[in-house]
Formats: sequence, C-alpha cells, structure tokens
Amino acid sequence: IMHDLPEMHRAAFRRWCVFPVLGLGSSAYAQVLINQATSNIEELQELARQHPCCNWGLATGQESGVFAVHADDERGPVALRAFTMKYEDECDWQETLETTVGDRPASAFFLWPEGLAMRASGRRIAPGLSLRGDGDFILIPPSASRAGIRHVYSNPEASVARAPKWLVKTGFVEPVGRTSGTTMPSRHHLPLHTSSAGRSAQAPAGILLP
Repeated sequence: IMHDLPEMHRAAFRRWCVFPVLGLGSSAYAQVLINQATSNIEELQELARQHPCCNWGLATGQESGVFAVHADDERGPVALRAFTMKYEDECDWQETLETTVGDRPASAFFLWPEGLAMRASGRRIAPGLSLRGDGDFILIPPSASRAGIRHVYSNPEASVARAPKWLVKTGFVEPVGRTSGTTMPSRHHLPLHTSSAGRSAQAPAGILLP
C-alpha cells in the first residue's frame, strides 16, 4: 500500500506514537520497531519516505495516551456487541473512535485512565477480545490486511472516549509502589508532538485536535 499522509497527520494530531510495520505476521520485528514510534510529523514523513509501502502501527499505552479493545478473531465482534448491550446505559464509550477491516470491527480506542496501570495478566476480557496497552501495538489506517483489505476508521472525526467504569475495573489497577497523593504523568500534559528522540514540536496553527 502507498502512504496516506493525511492519515499520518491525523495520528500525529491525536498525539499518537506510530511506527512502520515492515511485515505482516512478523510481530517480533514490529516490536523492535516500536522503539522508533513517534508523533513528530517531520519524523513520520521521513519514515514514510524510507518505507513507502509498509503498514503502520500505533504504540498503545501511556506514551500515546490510549489503549485499545481489539478483536483478535471472529469471536471478538460478537463479544463486543454483548458488552454494548449489557452496558447500554453507559452510551458515551460506544461513540469512541473505532477501526474496521472490511465489514468486521477491529479495534476500539479509549483514553488511558490517568494514574492507573494495566493489569499484567487478564488482558483477554472475553473470547476473541483483548486489551492492548503498554508494550503492545495496533495496526491503524492506512494499513491493510494480508488479503489487502484496508483498515479504516468507522468515523474518522470521532473522538477517543474515556473508558467506561466496567472496562477500567476489568483491565486496570493502582500502580505497585504508588504513594498516596501522587499521580502518574499523563500523556495529555506533555508537548503535542514528542519524537522518538525526545524532541518536541508544536502543532500547526489552526489545527484542532479531534
């Protein structure tokens, strides 16, 4: 696939750290390239120039300020619909940014709950449905599946919602060793574009975060 630079800009403006994924089914290699994850537009453009036909991964976790609920197989969408029906009174989270692959839901994104850490175990919350956080990644648009089907956002203008209480309770805990009255730093209090080298750049004037 050729790169869709507006999608790269969209990810950068969301403060997401993304990186090139240079081979489907090569998760070990993708994990290595997470070290290159950046939300700096200039660095993303250079990576796109170096790897013109790669997929793109979002490094989920506190650095990007988001985690994802991911459908690992065909059972995932069914499980997600079941949660939607069970917690239909909490409607805000159901409007969050989501991706699909063809007609199949792929991932739903949520803001990282400030001051909490994702559980080391129990990330599979239902058959075919898992949480992706620190050290994980998710393929995002304009990536494509092995069959060449594009990842797309169901609604590209949707915001990333706060996670519902049931999901936070299921997947997160207080950090070990945290002392009373202290909070963990939030990605949303950092400069807009933090590069893999630790540099920062400001967003162009007139750009509004989704």
